[in-house]
Formats: sequence, C-alpha cells, structure tokens
Amino acid sequence: MRNALHAKVATKYAHLHGRQKAFLQFNTPRGFSGPICYEHLGVPCTCMFKVDIGKVLSIKAIYESGHKGYEGILERSAGSVLYSLDPDRVQSSMEKMVPELESYRRFDVFTEEEINDIVETRRIHEYRLQRCSKQLVDYLRYIQYEMDLEQRKDAIKKEKFIGATHHVFETSHRIVSLFRAALQKFPQDKALFVQFVEYAMSRKHYDDLKLFFGGYCLRNMRDVDLWIFCAGKLLEMGDADSARVMMQKGIRANPGSPKIKLEYFRLEVLHMEEMLRLREEPDILCPAAADEDEDAIPFLVFCDLYKKHPKCSEVSEALSIASRFEGLSGKIRCLLEKGEAGSSAGTA
Repeated sequence: MRNALHAKVATKYAHLHGRQKAFLQFNTPRGFSGPICYEHLGVPCTCMFKVDIGKVLSIKAIYESGHKGYEGILERSAGSVLYSLDPDRVQSSMEKMVPELESYRRFDVFTEEEINDIVETRRIHEYRLQRCSKQLVDYLRYIQYEMDLEQRKDAIKKEKFIGATHHVFETSHRIVSLFRAALQKFPQDKALFVQFVEYAMSRKHYDDLKLFFGGYCLRNMRDVDLWIFCAGKLLEMGDADSARVMMQKGIRANPGSPKIKLEYFRLEVLHMEEMLRLREEPDILCPAAADEDEDAIPFLVFCDLYKKHPKCSEVSEALSIASRFEGLSGKIRCLLEKGEAGSSAGTA
C-alpha cells in the first residue's frame, strides 16, 4: 500500500504517553490475523492486526506525515484482539451527519471544539458497531451517548431561545435507528425493547413503532405478552384499527391462549367506551351507530373465547369487564345461561 504507514505492533503496552506513539505494523508477518481499517484524508487504508495480550488496548494509527488516523479501543475476543471494519459504511454514516452538524454550528448550539468532539466520538462508536464480535453494550453505549447529547442540545436551545430547525429530529431518529439495529441483532432482549418503545413514545415516533411492531412480533410470535403489549401501545397512540389487527394476528399465532383473547375483549370494550364518550361530546363529529351494533365486536370476541375455553377463569373476568355496559353484559349472561342449560340437558 503506497501511502500506508510503516509501523510497529504494540505487544505489551499500547497506551499513549505524551509524544510516545503506538503504531500499527504493515510489514511484519508475526501476529497478524484480523482486518483493521481507518482513513487518511478520505482515503480508506487497511492493515491486518492482532495483539496477543489480554488487556484492553488503546491504539492510535499515525501516518509518517503526522496526520492522525483512527483511534479506537481493541477488545479481546476468542483469544485475539480483533477489529473487522467497513470504512465505506462508516464514512457514509459520518457524511449523513454533516447537515446536522452544520446546523449546530450555524445556530451556535455547540462550539467548534464541541462539534469536533461529537464527530470523533460518533466515529469511534460507528467503528465499534462494525466489528464481527460486537456486543449489546456497544449499542447501549452509543444510544446513551446520543441520549445525553440530545438532552444537552435541548437544554441549550431552550436557554438560547433557538426555535425548531430542519435537523432538530436528527438525533432522535439516529437513536431510533440504533435501537432497531440492536433489536435486530438481539431480538430476545425484552428490556431493550421496552426501553425503545418508551423512548419512541416520548418522542412521538409513532410511525417508526408501527413499522417495527409487526416484524418484531412475528420474530417472537409465541410470546403472547408481546402481542398484548404492542396492541396496547397502538391503542395509546390512538390507532384502534392497528391495535385490533395486531390482536387478531396474535390470536392466529396463538389460538390456544385464552389470555390474548381476554385482552382483545378488553381492548374492544375500551374502544367501545371511547366511541360512546366521543358521541356524547357536542363539538366532536362521530359516526352514529345503532345501539344494538355498539357492542357487536366485543360480543363476538367473547363468543370465541367462551366457545374455545368455556371453563377458564378468563370467561368470568370478561363478564366482570363487561359489567359496566348493561347491553353487553346482558348478552353475555344470556349466552352463559344457554350454555349452562345445554350442559345440564346433556348431563341429564
């Protein structure tokens, strides 16, 4: 490599003290096993690198011309300290941040030095996410950094009376993307999923959540509580139709679960209650419905629950939920009485 740095592999200590430099070695065959990439003036450079010691090392790549290359943390993995990086992907991610950073500079949100620190920190985190051996903690550190940066930015903009800009949501969109990437890599981490939902709800990223819920539930389709949780969040967003579809998909994926059918019944009752409340508001236009049709869907859901699971505790709980509505509870009691009468006749 014509412009490559001729350097040495740090085999014992790679800490930087003053002018001491820990170099990377290109021309020594000993101890090389994994690719590490960095760039110089926009030109990607690659070398093979390995350190056979168990410590976490800080390595700085410095060119003969004195320009600073990539500085990162190499972590021990499977007996080797290894980075597997894609500089083009990292460079593409960094370039997408330019308009946001220019906005910070133009509106005096951060100083030039602070913006440079943001760039360097993000670059380090982006390279960490390119490793083959990346862990959940790599995503969590990046997410926490962006959340802290977002809080700082909001506080500064409020203090300086800076209004909304075109790139005001860039940080929150990046955090959402990081959450989604982490859940794609670690789909079984429910605590991370709940944290993602809470953050996205607080920032009103409803469309991102709706798109993510379907695929994530299908990846964990036997998790009844997950279907119920997602449907409840959709109802909180005010999207009753999507919540209904989510529950129906969950029931098809778990036909033997009375719990999800009970929660679907509860959701339909809550929706019916909300529609009745809106109909009473004088200033809100709400489509009129016949009294006998108001509870049609909740009653059908209960019929399915009672038909498939007649003796489960969820039936009595559903009756308790419906007790607030005279018409619905009356229909359910009639159905239960007919069922008991038929059972008694069969026994006789």
